Amino acid sequence: MARRGGRRRPKRAHPVIDRLVDAGAPVQVCCRLLGVSRQGYYRYRKRPTSSTQLRRLWLTGLIREIHIASRGTYGYRRIHAELTIGMEIPCSSRLVSVLMTKAGIVGLPGPMRVKRLKGVATADDLVNREFHRLNVNELWVTDITENPSKGRKSFLRGSSRCLQPKDRRLGNQFQAGLNPRRERP
Repeated sequence: MARRGGRRRPKRAHPVIDRLVDAGAPVQVCCRLLGVSRQGYYRYRKRPTSSTQLRRLWLTGLIREIHIASRGTYGYRRIHAELTIGMEIPCSSRLVSVLMTKAGIVGLPGPMRVKRLKGVATADDLVNREFHRLNVNELWVTDITENPSKGRKSFLRGSSRCLQPKDRRLGNQFQAGLNPRRERP
């Protein structure tokens, strides 16, 4: 196995030997190929489960329970919060993430994140970010929203006029321009 500081790492070789022996390879050949003594491998096999391994097995069981209680929705962050805040069990979020990955537990994906392109203008700024106007119908802005539904897309378009707050008190002549029943060409 890989060397660190001139020494071999038998901790990583022993589980590999276990898998090879389960597949039918002789122990002596596996130990010789991986550079581990046969006696050391058998000592590893007889060794009792360490306290760290026991704690990780216990935490994995708790993680499974929390995940099932959340109907399979919680990811490692919420499970970590439930363990540390709800059950007052000290552990790191990284440990929860590693244990969930090894156990094959996956939460639902979070909300979609919008990727913003830095330095790329999406549209020309024709009004130089100045939306205040003195007269009606000098500036109109719009926003188009895509609403996917049942295999087809529908678009919602909203329009609004840009006036200064004092100009919104124009009364009936302004309201007549916004009448939704007015027929448009």
